[in-house]
Amino acid sequence: MNNNNNNKSLLCLQINLQHCKIAFLNLSQVLVELDVDIALIQEPYAITNKFNNEFTYTKYS
Repeated sequence: MNNNNNNKSLLCLQINLQHCKIAFLNLSQVLVELDVDIALIQEPYAITNKFNNEFTYTKYS
């Protein structure tokens, strides 16, 4: 029997940004500082596209 203890953790963050630009801009710094693996973001800040009235979101990977 192999007794290697390979415990791995996964850090998740859930946040509601309430469409706030400042909260959105600060989020990327928090994600890096806390070394977050998965972020569940509700009500992100979005910019309306003036040409076709669609929302544009920023994708981080």
